[in-house]
Amino acid sequence: MFAAEQTSYEWNIFLNGASYDHPEEWSLETMGLVEKIFGDRLNTPLIGDAEPYHISDGNWMGKNALFFGGHVDKTKRYKP
Repeated sequence: MFAAEQTSYEWNIFLNGASYDHPEEWSLETMGLVEKIFGDRLNTPLIGDAEPYHISDGNWMGKNALFFGGHVDKTKRYKP
């Protein structure tokens, strides 16, 4: 990832075109994806490690992320 993009971080593509300052203006599609995949807006990662640089364990992917709510934490694996 770093060799191709020259960064070790990635942006949450589900938020492309969505306003950080005005989440109330998000499309129903974006809000639906955020609710279904991440549970709610505050637990939605904005930016995180592109690769699993940290130890993965059970439900944890080995990636850290900055979340919409302002905290940094490990990311969980998505389970449909």
